[in-house]
Amino acid sequence: MKIGRRHLLLFIVGLIFFAHLIRVSSRRAVHAVLAANLEAAARAQESGILRSMEVGLRDGNEAPLSSYLQGCIGSYGAAYAAAVSKSGVVVAAASVSDLGRDVGDRLESWGASDSAVSSTESSLGGRPVLELAFRGPRGGLLLGYELKGVLLTESRIAMKIFLFTGAVGALALGLLLLLMRDLARREEGMRRTEKLSALGRLAAGIAHEINNPLGSILGFAQAATARLSPSDALTPPLRAIEEEAVRCRNIVQSLLTFSRQDAGAAEVFDLARAVEDTLSMIEAQARVQGVAIVRELEPGLRAAGNRGQIQQVIMNLCSNAVDAMPEGGRVTIRSGGKKGGGVYLEVWDEGSGVPPELRPRIFDPFFTTKEVGKGTGLGLSLVHEIVIRHRGTVEVDFPSGGGSTFRVTLPCAAPVRSK
Repeated sequence: MKIGRRHLLLFIVGLIFFAHLIRVSSRRAVHAVLAANLEAAARAQESGILRSMEVGLRDGNEAPLSSYLQGCIGSYGAAYAAAVSKSGVVVAAASVSDLGRDVGDRLESWGASDSAVSSTESSLGGRPVLELAFRGPRGGLLLGYELKGVLLTESRIAMKIFLFTGAVGALALGLLLLLMRDLARREEGMRRTEKLSALGRLAAGIAHEINNPLGSILGFAQAATARLSPSDALTPPLRAIEEEAVRCRNIVQSLLTFSRQDAGAAEVFDLARAVEDTLSMIEAQARVQGVAIVRELEPGLRAAGNRGQIQQVIMNLCSNAVDAMPEGGRVTIRSGGKKGGGVYLEVWDEGSGVPPELRPRIFDPFFTTKEVGKGTGLGLSLVHEIVIRHRGTVEVDFPSGGGSTFRVTLPCAAPVRSK
């Protein structure tokens, strides 16, 4: 299961649109809260303001009204204040800046509301303002608040919410992609396991069918060779039949091992010793091909499993590494403990590696990059099958500098204690 580019693009567009909606909604909410905070002090004294304005408007004296308006500016945090007659004409005004209403200005919307207290947002001199109007029988008070700071504050808050929403969405997308990648890997593993299981059953049937006649061929060839002298003309062909029969028997044995459904008799063994015993069987071949084997083995590691099958894993990986360097080179074998439990074994060679288009198939049964007659294609599939049965993992990496690195992890027992 994969996410295509189209689905990914739709997800990103939807995420941006969703984050924009949240930004707009949050900006409106923040604006309402900040505006309410500006009005709070004045609204709390609504009745007192209306009584005071009734007295000032009744006397009709502009000087006391101007002083009162200056006090309103300080008390309620307004940018300007104005006393307005019943007909909506400004009769007195005060301001702390160049922003405000002038005496004689007519407020067209003064009588448009029946509410004693109302607020309106507008623009005054090109600057956004919030005007709070208190209306009485004789007129009322107009308080003006500049919204430039409010708008900057709400814009910053809304942008932070937008970025936070986008970050959460990006994190969710990243987690989704990781989960989908893991799911795809597991699905591929299940398909490979099912294919290996089917091929294993087929291989077991074929191996059992040809094992007996193959044993007869080998036995007759050995018996005939034993009766002939080395100089006899039939001796070389019989020797060739014997060698090819032995080779076929080894292939059949690999097929039988590949088709088994258990990991064999489990035991606890020294991993370094198992590696050394296995290397002793292939070092002669490595020297002939000019390949040096370098050991970087951590002593005292004990693995849990079938020692013989793990040695077969080591043998197959090392043989592949040697075959990958016909012109000579170096094979490095490392072992160590993993954090959280388990041991690992790495086999690294300096060969040409595997072409990228063939890498997904390297663990497939009967797939090989070797020449015809030089490989059965069961080596790496057998490695994979044995390691999986031992509840381990096998991974491969192809460094940019060339070569390949196979890393096998296995369950471990307690470390060997030195006496």
